[in-house]
Amino acid sequence: MNVVDGEWEVKYRGSKPQTVIVELTTRCNLSCRHCFRNAMMENLGDMSRSLVEKLLKDLASVGVKRVVFTGFGEPLVYPYIDQVLEQAKSLGFEVVLNTNGTLLDRYIEAIAEFVDTLVVSIEAGEEDLYKEIRRGATLSKVLKNLELLNKFRSVTKWSPIIEFWYTIGKYNLDSLLKVIDLAQRMGVYRLNVSNYIPIASNNENCCLCDPSCIEKLRKSSYGGLKASYGEATASPLLIAYTPSR
Repeated sequence: MNVVDGEWEVKYRGSKPQTVIVELTTRCNLSCRHCFRNAMMENLGDMSRSLVEKLLKDLASVGVKRVVFTGFGEPLVYPYIDQVLEQAKSLGFEVVLNTNGTLLDRYIEAIAEFVDTLVVSIEAGEEDLYKEIRRGATLSKVLKNLELLNKFRSVTKWSPIIEFWYTIGKYNLDSLLKVIDLAQRMGVYRLNVSNYIPIASNNENCCLCDPSCIEKLRKSSYGGLKASYGEATASPLLIAYTPSR
């Protein structure tokens, strides 16, 4: 199949996506200060179970390898999430689940058995700042859930990889090293550091928009993190730290 747009012609020769992101719901149990949902005007809701079932079957039929459950909503508030994870795994997908971590304890068995990579969003390494950023949650609850998952994994030998996702802004720049410490204590495989993207013209908390903030991050954190946490890869929007082996 060829697609022509003006003087450009794109030729598809058996091309297909390897990874597909599925947003099961736009609902969430938190109200985080940095979330895009703060600017959303759409009605919130869930994808129907029948549509999800058909979607996953269709994706498998065309050779998609990896399905990522994420989006503006929290996947673990989706009422059939355990069934969806089981179906996705039974179809042969590599399954990735992105979550705020507050509801992990409800689905420990399903996550341990059917999820290959669990990505948990954590924006602070101290309780007060965490509660200020992730309104409606506590850091202690998320860490307790991760400890429960690690305990379950040690008994069952099921081992989803755990990653942290840290959205960095001016408000939590100084907490990055504390989150690194948490990641090491929790046996986290990778810490992904993503810059806060301002909504509309609100640049007040955007580190990426302030050269002095970027410089502070580079001088005070980047070098030390690379030394203490292993290899690092970086781009303008993302730094990923992987523990040394």
